[in-house]
Amino acid sequence: MAECACIALSVEKSISEVESVINFDPRPEVKEYVKTNSNWNGSHFRVQQSGMYHISWGFYRDGTDVSKDDLSLHLMKSPIPQIQDVVVATAFAGEDQENKNGRKSGHHVIITNLIVGEDLYLKAYIDGNGHSHLRDVYFTIFKICCDPSIVVGGAC
Repeated sequence: MAECACIALSVEKSISEVESVINFDPRPEVKEYVKTNSNWNGSHFRVQQSGMYHISWGFYRDGTDVSKDDLSLHLMKSPIPQIQDVVVATAFAGEDQENKNGRKSGHHVIITNLIVGEDLYLKAYIDGNGHSHLRDVYFTIFKICCDPSIVVGGAC
């Protein structure tokens, strides 16, 4: 069986205003994780091992006063050797209409190949007055470990 280190990160945070880059650092469990893991600084996850990763992220809106603006939570990647960060994918919740049919949450899951040294982080965006009523943001990353001998083509 091929050697594999299953790297996992799972954090969440309750916030009330849009932050450009979501920083989970104030959470006690995040501070503890940061002390022992150089791949996470509270906002950015640095890929330590190339391979396939399962990444999920999302948010819920504050149910007391749903925003009338579109709200997006982008998974951003700092690719190597490019200088400009890119949007990998987006969790989105559309604005409420008069009939109250707006989405109350946005979630996204992807499986993607990452290489050593790339950084991942979440960036929030709202297309209106800047008050998002954003609540309960989460970010989870798992490295998918597999045995190349049982995968078609022999690669994970």
